[in-house]
Amino acid sequence: MGEWSGNNCCKKGEILRVAGQMKNLKRSRQSKNIVLSLGIALTALAGCNTNGVHLYDLGLEKKLQTEWTGTPIRSFEKRFGAPSSATVNGDVTTMTWTTSKTHWIPSQLYYKPMGPTVSMRVYEPAHYGVATCTLAVSNANGTISGIKILSDGRVDNVSLCRSSFSR
Repeated sequence: MGEWSGNNCCKKGEILRVAGQMKNLKRSRQSKNIVLSLGIALTALAGCNTNGVHLYDLGLEKKLQTEWTGTPIRSFEKRFGAPSSATVNGDVTTMTWTTSKTHWIPSQLYYKPMGPTVSMRVYEPAHYGVATCTLAVSNANGTISGIKILSDGRVDNVSLCRSSFSR
């Protein structure tokens, strides 16, 4: 078994070549894992998270909480009207408000990736779009205890929740 001869099914050089290919395959898997990890990290840095709320919305959410927490829910209702829905859980009531705004979106020309090395030039004509903001407000005993942005549209690169629900 220790000797290689021409009668064996594989020659020593062939075994070494296959071993080299296996080593390259491992390296390519490692580089693939590194690229995937970098892609995930860049997505997080770009401001996305898994439930669709962007990182800039988290700062806006904190701003809205500091503006409204501790104020009576009646003043919020008086300013923004009746809520779209309400859910009661013990002594905490969570109400949602939804607002939308139709706005003009100018024509755009951009490149859409179609694969790893192929992209397609896309023209999107000017049109009207609808931005929507949904806000959940929790209150206990008639006092606002928390605010959460459920969805937020952008109008002229400004948050619709910010322009609609800020003081």
